[in-house]
Amino acid sequence: MKNQLTVLPETSLAEIFRLTPLQKAGLTKLGIATVQDMLYYFPVRYESQGSSRTIDSLAQGELATVHGRVVSTNVHRSVRTKVPMAEAIVEDSTGKIKAVWFHQAYMVKKLLPNTMVKLSGKIEDRKGTLYMTNPEMSQVENIPMEKDHSLWQSESETLLFPVYPETKGVSSSFIYHHIEKTLAMGVLDHVQEIIPDDILKKYHLPGLRTALVWMHAPKNNDDASSARKRFAFEEVFAIQLAQKRERALFKAHDAFTIKLKKETLDRFISRFHFTPTGGQLQALQDILSDLQKTSPMARLLEGDVGSGKTFVAASAAYVVATSAPRDNKFGNLQVAYMAPTEILAEQHFKSFTEYFRNLPIEIGLLTGSTCKKFLRRSTQAEQRPYRARNFSSG
Repeated sequence: MKNQLTVLPETSLAEIFRLTPLQKAGLTKLGIATVQDMLYYFPVRYESQGSSRTIDSLAQGELATVHGRVVSTNVHRSVRTKVPMAEAIVEDSTGKIKAVWFHQAYMVKKLLPNTMVKLSGKIEDRKGTLYMTNPEMSQVENIPMEKDHSLWQSESETLLFPVYPETKGVSSSFIYHHIEKTLAMGVLDHVQEIIPDDILKKYHLPGLRTALVWMHAPKNNDDASSARKRFAFEEVFAIQLAQKRERALFKAHDAFTIKLKKETLDRFISRFHFTPTGGQLQALQDILSDLQKTSPMARLLEGDVGSGKTFVAASAAYVVATSAPRDNKFGNLQVAYMAPTEILAEQHFKSFTEYFRNLPIEIGLLTGSTCKKFLRRSTQAEQRPYRARNFSSG
């Protein structure tokens, strides 16, 4: 690990950690390239580490967390299976216990004698001697050496260990320990809160720094739940801000103002073989009211099959197609009516051909290769810039 480097959220992991080619490939597969990517790579669940205990109070079969000093380490292979394993003897003021890591001989490099550590794992018994199997290990600066220390005063408190999605070369433990290291480097001093304080207080949400710590190292289930709630809210909050920004930019542009001629619209509506319902006429009126404004329209027309959405859309299209732009240099305005599938586009084309029969309005169908050719020709021609109106029916 490189020293004297200011670690920022945008700092590349390769700048602060020595990564093997396999680890680099694994991190790339997981979409983790920067410190921020890793901080926002959240656990899928948490596993209980058990209560924080003194060594003399441990019992076979339970999950527990102990704090102690590394007395000695050793690496060897099992007698029968020849599996490589690392061993360490750890002690606190009440006794000693052996910790064993199968297939993880490299652990001895992290367990130097006199190192203060926290071990969390399952307690096993072999021939009357207790030991811990594959415990999660992290180094600590200090450990309580007496039973009456505050750490042991809340023995019922359960510690949680995060479990992350893994891939080849990058284990859950790898991610956890590297997140732990980045937090120790002070990266949280450089994260930027995006949710205002009044909103955090209103919805009882933790701040960003606190939430990141609780997400990766929660003391209890309430902390983990609060952190998840905060980040779920943040995602929705960011989407809403982006939408508001888009609406503000959208409204900042002028739109063509459509002048409605009621008698002309009435003649078009009379071409249909049915009498429009009150709901259809009201929907059409709402749309035409928007079209007469100088700000662009964004409206969703929703209704069941057969409720008359196409009638409303065709009538609105007719009003636009019979209107001229302000300078009147390019004839009347054009309307693009889009459909999600080619089959539906052909169906609407047939309907519109019938609706606009014997009217001086040209109707064209653009699908597949025809559309591609049209777009190719359009990009070659000089285009008159304007802000289109958004209108959806569905």
